[in-house]
Amino acid sequence: MIAITRDVPSTIARGLRTHAGNVAIDLELARKQHEDYRHALETCGCDLIRLLADDDHPDSVFVEDSAVVLDGTAVIARSGAVARRREGKLLEPLLPENLEITSIEAPGTLDGGDVLVVGKQIFAGLSTRTNAEGIEQLSRIASRIGYRTSPVEVHGCLHLKSAASAIGEGKVLLNPELIDASSLGDIDRVLIPGNEAEGANVLLLGNRVICSVAFPATVGLLSDLGLTPIAVDNSEMRKAEAGVTCSSIIIDVPA
Repeated sequence: MIAITRDVPSTIARGLRTHAGNVAIDLELARKQHEDYRHALETCGCDLIRLLADDDHPDSVFVEDSAVVLDGTAVIARSGAVARRREGKLLEPLLPENLEITSIEAPGTLDGGDVLVVGKQIFAGLSTRTNAEGIEQLSRIASRIGYRTSPVEVHGCLHLKSAASAIGEGKVLLNPELIDASSLGDIDRVLIPGNEAEGANVLLLGNRVICSVAFPATVGLLSDLGLTPIAVDNSEMRKAEAGVTCSSIIIDVPA
């Protein structure tokens, strides 16, 4: 696996906030935690691509939103947040050369954080960042390489993956308060502990799963499911309304 990451910009405190309050971010601590996160990715078997910080785009450390990689195809996103719209195009020339590149075009909008992939099924969140046209474009692109795409309405959180994450073949960790669970069809749904509303955002890499140390009951649940939790401290990123999936783009390299 390859994990694309970007350094924390000095301007991160000026990033967009939709549901989180405007809480001060400790820049040096954020950078230390981001390095620890990168170490966790390496522990899970990822080779890192480390991109330099982009101070002109305060949210650019959250590279997940800029592109969706499906097998050998990279879909450059087009955020519903105008301030973030150039991030995908700036990322495009930095992607591995062996990827086929395509893009979401106006009037479509799409953030990678709204794209949940479970096997060959894609769930795409209808949110403030992703619209129906963006999902339709993604569906047409993904269908050419064998994926099915279904829309899921998102409410009360920024992205679909704030509320649901893949934790195995046909299985999703879910906060049912933030999305309509019936939209996931026959997917096996594992509910997060009720007092850990943000715990549903986790990053599965093989049998290991990166999760937030802030949600110990969720960490325990993942362990009970037979996974190996790698708990990281992401307190500063959480202030910027980000979970553990947000700071990387994972590319599976064929054996």
